[in-house]
Amino acid sequence: MTFEELMETQAMRRFIVILIAMGGIVAAVGLVLKLLSIEGASNLMIVGFSTLAVSTLFLNVLFPYKVKDDNMAFNMEMEPIWNFSMRITGMSLTTLLIGVLFRLMHWPSAKTLLLIGAVALGASGLAWIYYLIQRNHF
Repeated sequence: MTFEELMETQAMRRFIVILIAMGGIVAAVGLVLKLLSIEGASNLMIVGFSTLAVSTLFLNVLFPYKVKDDNMAFNMEMEPIWNFSMRITGMSLTTLLIGVLFRLMHWPSAKTLLLIGAVALGASGLAWIYYLIQRNHF
């Protein structure tokens, strides 16, 4: 079984979703501890936000979902637009998560990461709207 086939299995998708949930919980606990000025909060935030960023990268950028629509016939011409929008969304969310981590930890270049992530998220929104218009969902 190749790595791509492994990533498309339901068990691996479930594992990545559980990893995202655990990363979110760890990041939230780290944020609460940081607000309370308790030791170890920075380490929890770094682990939590890094886990969220890497799992988002894996889920959206490297192996995006295949287009499945039961109501309409699958249009092979739309798959590149779908893949582009999923990859841009994944990269922008990853950049935003790392930017939030940099901002909370007062590290340099936080504003740049947040700006790049926001602009890329806007571009992915435009790609999603174009995809939905072409699929006649509007």
